[in-house]
Amino acid sequence: MQDQFLYDSASLLMSADENQGYDETLFLALDKLVRSAKPVDWTVLCPQQHEKLMESRRYLTPPDWRLQWKEYLLSFAVKAGCLRTVQRLMELGADITFPVWNLNELMQDTYSAVSVAIAYDQGPTVKFLIEQLPSPIAPTLLASFLYQAIHHANIKKQTSKDNLSILRYLFERGADPHSVLPQTASKLRAYEYALQRKALDAAVICFEVKPPAELRFKKKHVLQYVAPGLTLAAAKNIVMADVPFTIKCTSMMSDAGFENVHVLEEAPHHEFTWTTLLDCSLQLPLSLRGAVVKAVLDETDFALVDRKERYSRFSLVKDAEGRQSLSITDKATRHAFYDELMLCGRYELDAGPPLHKSSSSVIILATDYQLYPQLFGMYATPQGLDVDGFTKANDHLCYLQPSDTASHATAMFELFQRWDKDHSGELCESEWLRYCSHTFGEKFKVALKLLKRPADYVREMAARRKELSVACVMPLLPTESVEETASALKAYGLVEYSRMLVMPHAARSLYDIFLKERPSHAEIRHAMEQIVSALQNLHSSGIVHGDVKMRKVLRLGKRFRLTDLEAASATGDHALGAKFTTGTLPPECYVRLPTTALDGHATMEAAKAHKRYWCTVWKSETNADEIRGHLTKILPSADLVVVRAFCGDVDMTALPSLPYERVKATPALDLWALGCMLFKLCSTDQSSLLDGNCDEDIATSQYKQALEWTDVDIARRIAAKVVDANARDLIGHLLQVDPTKRLPLDQVLLHAYFKKDSNSAAGGVAESAPTVTMEDLVAKIDMSFNNIMTRVDLVATTVTDEIQKSTAAILAELHLSTTAIAQAVYDASEVKVPTSFILLPVKRGVAHHAEGTTDTILKFIKTISKISKADKPLSWSTAWDCVRGQVDAFAGLKNLLCMQETLYLYLIDDVTGEIAMGEGSIYPLEVTKKTTDYYTFVDKYMPLIQGSFALVDGVDKIARLLGLVGVPKVTGTVVREMKSAIATMEATVTDVVEAATANKSVTGVRGASLRQLDDFFAQHDPQRNFAGLSRVHINGVTQWTVFKDEAREETKACLV
Repeated sequence: MQDQFLYDSASLLMSADENQGYDETLFLALDKLVRSAKPVDWTVLCPQQHEKLMESRRYLTPPDWRLQWKEYLLSFAVKAGCLRTVQRLMELGADITFPVWNLNELMQDTYSAVSVAIAYDQGPTVKFLIEQLPSPIAPTLLASFLYQAIHHANIKKQTSKDNLSILRYLFERGADPHSVLPQTASKLRAYEYALQRKALDAAVICFEVKPPAELRFKKKHVLQYVAPGLTLAAAKNIVMADVPFTIKCTSMMSDAGFENVHVLEEAPHHEFTWTTLLDCSLQLPLSLRGAVVKAVLDETDFALVDRKERYSRFSLVKDAEGRQSLSITDKATRHAFYDELMLCGRYELDAGPPLHKSSSSVIILATDYQLYPQLFGMYATPQGLDVDGFTKANDHLCYLQPSDTASHATAMFELFQRWDKDHSGELCESEWLRYCSHTFGEKFKVALKLLKRPADYVREMAARRKELSVACVMPLLPTESVEETASALKAYGLVEYSRMLVMPHAARSLYDIFLKERPSHAEIRHAMEQIVSALQNLHSSGIVHGDVKMRKVLRLGKRFRLTDLEAASATGDHALGAKFTTGTLPPECYVRLPTTALDGHATMEAAKAHKRYWCTVWKSETNADEIRGHLTKILPSADLVVVRAFCGDVDMTALPSLPYERVKATPALDLWALGCMLFKLCSTDQSSLLDGNCDEDIATSQYKQALEWTDVDIARRIAAKVVDANARDLIGHLLQVDPTKRLPLDQVLLHAYFKKDSNSAAGGVAESAPTVTMEDLVAKIDMSFNNIMTRVDLVATTVTDEIQKSTAAILAELHLSTTAIAQAVYDASEVKVPTSFILLPVKRGVAHHAEGTTDTILKFIKTISKISKADKPLSWSTAWDCVRGQVDAFAGLKNLLCMQETLYLYLIDDVTGEIAMGEGSIYPLEVTKKTTDYYTFVDKYMPLIQGSFALVDGVDKIARLLGLVGVPKVTGTVVREMKSAIATMEATVTDVVEAATANKSVTGVRGASLRQLDDFFAQHDPQRNFAGLSRVHINGVTQWTVFKDEAREETKACLV
């Protein structure tokens, strides 16, 4: 009805326009049509204007009243969405910007047709009307339209699609979200008006076009307003307007010379937009948070920065309360970061070299972020984790009973009850996670064993299918599937490793304990008792370890456990088909290849058969690496003695025959190896039965001795090396040449050596030791005291001279250190500026928190000590240098340095090794990002910095250094750690000088570097004060000291 009315009205107007005259009848007919078409009287709609029009119509010219009616009809047509009527009215000349009065419920202000179309969400009509306007559209007109679009956005529910399309169309035509709306009382910007009216969808559209000019509105971050309806485009714009880092392009030295790299630098100021977005308390649409992270880090200029570096730096950004991003974000986003930063999305690899690396495997320390939830998922019922599941989960974590008197089950039940706070009989996941964090730490330390050959993995897993006690064998922790692990290793760049085993991190092996902790006889006996029990557990399960030695025994907690079952075999199977250690093999594992045929003639057929077998194996591509690792063990000795080894990964029928019988796997193999271990632990000089390398492998020249052992020879060697009678006896029973005569494990534990009242417990004193009376002891003490006193005077008279001579020698070396570096590395024939200086992250004379300052300095010095320049310029070593052999980790440590906003340069006195203070000195100089090329300075002059730290070596000097920068007291532990780091730098300095001296092809470049150092001092110390240091020459060597001439002559005299 209304559409027809409008169409008829337009037709009447067209007739009137064609008549070009005033027609009273026509006007009354139109008025009647208006009245009849609307349920509300026209005079109610616009009483004042209608009455005024009726009273004065005779005085209006025809164009005036027709024009007024056109705009009214145009507004009604727009409101009703009658596009064809709008088009006809436009043909009549209706003005779309002409304001009409009191349109239905919009009785607030005058409205143009465009405004009415916006108000009633008539998207197609809006586009049609605006397209009729001349281009470009005036900004004030666009701002008016923008105001109407935001003003009429529905604030009670989501804004209609038409309204959003109108907003987008206005922005396409040039509207600006930052434009000030004069219609608002506070002269708000468009997006601010949307936030104020809670038209959040409209605000999001504004942010899709342009980020907010100010990130806070009425003291709240804009993200907190629009979070529920936020889109990816809007979120990305908002975050990119306030990122916590900037990108800097800098030069880094590589094998090919200097190359440009992009690094992250902390932004001087930001409004915590990144952490606000990642905070899980911000209710965002599903999966939007992760999508924004990916868009910002992978689809912007940040993609120029190394992938792991950018993800790592952004994951560590802290919010206003000091909380790290990953600690406040949701689980899905946290895992997204884990996928980028961690192996398999869960293992954070520790910095530093691997724990172990061989031709077949590598062991790396890591932190497992997913173990606790995974164990809960493995053993929890729908109700939670019961006592049985709690016990099984703890077995993986190697948590045993707290005392030996209580049974394991009883201890676990009591522990479960303590953590079952509501006494429900089950632990929920949050209770389990709290228990794990309290008992084992928030994250669990693990050791990742990466294997090259799938066959090693198969053997290990086959041995572990038996019921092995976690108290005896290092358990494997649950991890990802074999396929997922292999894929993750490949994605991580470790393509040569196809399998991975995960175990709890054991602090040390028995080998390390033996070398570094010097265990007592009682401690050795206690360890051996546990090792014997572990072997018993293996043998009772029908498994022969096959490679028992100290490196295969790990201490986890207070218990020793066996590890590495790749060489294990089932009892009765053939042994030595995989790994073995030649120094711990019994005589039956060796054989001499015959050189005489049955007819008595000389022959080398056996040696040829041996070579033919292993050459065939070598040609197999899948086994080449394995044979390469065992090549020296497989080769025959000069006496043609070989190990009875074979390749267990290949079908024997596909290989030539071996010239010897293979050895059967029996417990006797492990018993001999156990005797070798006890021999080394108890020997007076830490020697082995047969001296070998660090892996206990012997040279082929010793194979003949290993084959021809006799019981008499072994007993003689034991008697010569082992003092403890009980230990001698036990070792002798284990190292029997006849395998059947070796003492079984159940009898080993009953041996006198393991009895608590054994003489061994008193330190290994032999039973025949003579009795010593108290009088003898007093006499010996008196004699020793007199001898000491007679020598004290002699020492006192010479000690000063000795100290002076030593000091002179030390100073002579120190004087040459940084000068030698300057001349070797930088080709400086004449050093014109001090070259002994150190960088520290703190400034003297500024109040510091003692503990925090010490930690900051220690961390910084450790970082500096990790830099090596011997092999290639600034090659910084990490675990993956050893694993992959090609990863340059310089960027990681470089960024750690560059995270310091300011470093302070202290000059060092070449003679005293002290920090040069100087009265009224401007030192220390600031090396900041704002005043100099921060990173280039650290990069270029690192050798001098390391050499200068070497001058500060010594407990007193380190303590004084810390005192100068505001740490009056320092613990012995800190000093020892600093000495260790400085000692590392001293070794690096030597390598630097040797490497630089050997390569003189870049002389010009090195000299230029030192000239740049001269420019640096000219810029920061124009008066050439150098903190009171003066240049002196001693024996042709340039030194900088505060002692000037008199000190130069005195020192020179000491050095002559």
